[in-house]
Amino acid sequence: MELIDHRAVITGGTAGIGLESARLLASEGATVVISGRDRARGERAVEAIGGSARFVQADMADAESVS
Repeated sequence: MELIDHRAVITGGTAGIGLESARLLASEGATVVISGRDRARGERAVEAIGGSARFVQADMADAESVS
């Protein structure tokens, strides 16, 4: 699968299946945006993912944090 010029947004992308999904999509060329509550974990996840990844801090259970 080739995902160059595609973007993926993954909630909970700082660990577990979200992180692995982000890593796979980035390895196939997608630009990946991950979200999570903890900025430090997010920054570590971006480093682990490599490629074109970025982190957005948000708590999906708190509507004000995702506005």
